[in-house]
Amino acid sequence: MGWWVWVHRELLTTARRPAAWRWRFFFPALCLGLILPYLIQEGFWKRQPSDQGRGLFFIWAQCVWAACLGAGVLTADCISSERRAQTLGLLFLTDLKPGAVLAGKLFGKSLTAIATLMVVLPLLTLPMLLGGVGLSSWVAWSLSCAQTMFLSLSVGLMFSTLLVQAPSCVLGTLGAMAGLAMGLPVVSSLVQEAGGPEWLARAVLSVSPVTGLEISFQSLRSGWLDPWLWWHLGVLHGLSWLALGTAALRLGRIWREGPLARGQDMAGASRIWWQRWRIDRNPVRRRRWLDKAPFVWRVCRYRGSVLEPWLGLVGLGVLSGLGLCLIRKDGSVGVCVFFLMLCVFLKVLVGVRAPHFVFQDRQQGAVELVAVTPLGVTGLWKQHLLALFKIYGFPVLGLMALGLLCWAVLKEVPYVEELASVVLLATIFLPLDTITLGLLGTWLGLACRSELQAILWGLGLVLVLPWFLFWIVVEGLTLGGVVLDGDLIMDLMLVIGLAVDEAAAGWAWKSLTSRAAEAAAS
Repeated sequence: MGWWVWVHRELLTTARRPAAWRWRFFFPALCLGLILPYLIQEGFWKRQPSDQGRGLFFIWAQCVWAACLGAGVLTADCISSERRAQTLGLLFLTDLKPGAVLAGKLFGKSLTAIATLMVVLPLLTLPMLLGGVGLSSWVAWSLSCAQTMFLSLSVGLMFSTLLVQAPSCVLGTLGAMAGLAMGLPVVSSLVQEAGGPEWLARAVLSVSPVTGLEISFQSLRSGWLDPWLWWHLGVLHGLSWLALGTAALRLGRIWREGPLARGQDMAGASRIWWQRWRIDRNPVRRRRWLDKAPFVWRVCRYRGSVLEPWLGLVGLGVLSGLGLCLIRKDGSVGVCVFFLMLCVFLKVLVGVRAPHFVFQDRQQGAVELVAVTPLGVTGLWKQHLLALFKIYGFPVLGLMALGLLCWAVLKEVPYVEELASVVLLATIFLPLDTITLGLLGTWLGLACRSELQAILWGLGLVLVLPWFLFWIVVEGLTLGGVVLDGDLIMDLMLVIGLAVDEAAAGWAWKSLTSRAAEAAAS
């Protein structure tokens, strides 16, 4: 069987899914919705057409580029899901090579992303027709987006071969791309601050995907294309093939490995010591939790599960503080950005981890076994929520205390009252969003067909949908002639966020209490 047969089969499988067609409509509609507040401003139509074109290009270019940066989640679980189902070895009973399997997965999983990008690219020619955006800027941006997407998809495949569980693969992919996009510019600034050679700072910056976006924006002012773009694209292309090569080498080994231990994140004999250390073997604690809540012990017996939020918050806090110091931002703005980054990280971590154990128990048949015991499915999901509270409750409380401290400091500083309100609003939504993500993740872990689908639905409903509704409300009020000041905007964000959290949490709670047993048996 030739490799093209496998690629053709993966492409057909992806093309038959409704999501492959829905994104071709929803993402361009989202891009159009983002510019509506910009279009309905009274001053927009008084500007020169060239200024209008540059403004539209600036908004659309960042939105599409950010989507390309996160495209790796599509391939982050394609190999690891085969490993968990113990079907990866069946592929190698044929004459397929690791490269052929990777090619099929890459082409199949990236079909939705490529088709969506091809639909959006003509939309970005509208600023060229208005003026102010030359062909060089459009070419630089298009090449940067295409290469960033290829790099993200390749990194997702690499982590899919290195790790086993879907949350670990998704977090690893997003963390690696965020490090390349935001961490390397900080390192380049550090080299310049230390008086290092200019070529070293530029070499570090050439590995960051954000460089291509900056070059496309620079060409708006200069009118010509920086030759450094081709070196930058070549470096990213080589990095993408390095990730694919690593995935191919790893794939040639992992399909021969034996069954995976439950909860094991990395395979191989060299990781056995890590697997033994990460399990809490305290007999007293084990006996107490097994008598009181056995499924809480199943989740919390891993030391990494309890330490993960604390280590992540400390690591991100150190990196964020270093980056803000290097770029010399204003102190009050830096504190606000620092706290918001920590809140977003903790919410994403909860949203990624919440469906994991419930979905794994459902896939392995443990939920059906528990359903016939006195504990029942209701006891299972209630203990799962208790385990999530045990793991993430104290980090959330600690971050809330930090937010209140930042708010108390900022409200005493003149001219930054709006920043203090933003910090207070983020502190209020932190526990609400976390609880909603826990409830949604538990229900979606029982109801969704794949763990990745449950993760994306939970994060989209809690972290993306409120902002989309906020933009719609702002557009309607602006069209109605309402003057939006800072206090009104904060009130709108509070009301919309509370409404979305209440609706999502209520729907998840009602589904868990009434349809959990039905979903577990499906």
